[in-house]
Amino acid sequence: MGLLFKGEKEEEEQRSRCHLLWLHETGNDEHVIIDPMDNERKLQIIDLPQLINFPFIQCLASNHGWLLMLSREDTTLFFYNPFTQAKVDLPYRRSLFEAAAFTAPPTSPDCVIYGVACYEGCVNIGVLRMGEEKKPMWRNYRIRRPGEFAAVRAVVASTSSGADGDGGNNKLWCVDCLGRVGVFEIEGGVWRVVCGVKSEKVRSVGVGGVVEVGGELVVGVRRKGAGKRGLGELYVLKENKSGGGGEMGWEKIDGGELGGGGVYLGGIGGGVVEDGIGGVGEVFFADDFGGWCCVYGKESTDTSHLKWKLQLGNPSLGLKYTPVWIHKSA
Repeated sequence: MGLLFKGEKEEEEQRSRCHLLWLHETGNDEHVIIDPMDNERKLQIIDLPQLINFPFIQCLASNHGWLLMLSREDTTLFFYNPFTQAKVDLPYRRSLFEAAAFTAPPTSPDCVIYGVACYEGCVNIGVLRMGEEKKPMWRNYRIRRPGEFAAVRAVVASTSSGADGDGGNNKLWCVDCLGRVGVFEIEGGVWRVVCGVKSEKVRSVGVGGVVEVGGELVVGVRRKGAGKRGLGELYVLKENKSGGGGEMGWEKIDGGELGGGGVYLGGIGGGVVEDGIGGVGEVFFADDFGGWCCVYGKESTDTSHLKWKLQLGNPSLGLKYTPVWIHKSA
């Protein structure tokens, strides 16, 4: 594909700030981006000519300044950088994904792409390594007896090195529509369900409501009730002490337990920004209902601690947007 792999320093700079990108869903090439750390909270119109047919193109994942896009017309996959307009096409595959994740920019040999779909009673996982010596090709894994696991809602490629350096970054978290969690380890193609209990709280999680914080899986759940928007509760996947339903279970936490960095939830491409970069000790949550965003303080996620909210209400822009968190150079 003629890629020029970049160095680690340039990759780190590319993902130094997290912005919120609202992708217009009506086929217009004018989209909206905002820096949540900007005190003036200015909306910036950004032209994305590669996404002129966005109603027929789906954003599957966002990380390291890149969007992983799927064309619904011909099932092709490609990476797109909205800041440089760069595009990287991926090898064709016939089947579609329900959720996807990637570990590094597509210009890095360390980039591994995961795509997951559940059909015919199986969990189907596609893996593509961009740094292969030969032409990158999809490798398919079919889990025929996935255990207590249903349609996948979100996947997270682990960035943790694992306990004692056991290669945790080769692990893929998969959360289904009922809040159950499976783990896929690329080395050996091993699948196991670590949380097999249905969760009435976590089952409402959106595609981008799951992130990894310090090696642990964290979920942000939207507030319940008619007309309510924003973040309701936070849950973390912990070791299950009850002994039933698998080795792990969901525990409710507040924002103060997430550490010093900023945590970005909701929409697509949530993640964590480390100390000293921005959003220290705050939880950002983007709701896909009318382009609504809010920020919560470190000590609590209760709405009484709401710092600000932003809603796209300009009739000339419309209200049909897909919220995407994307890292941008400071």
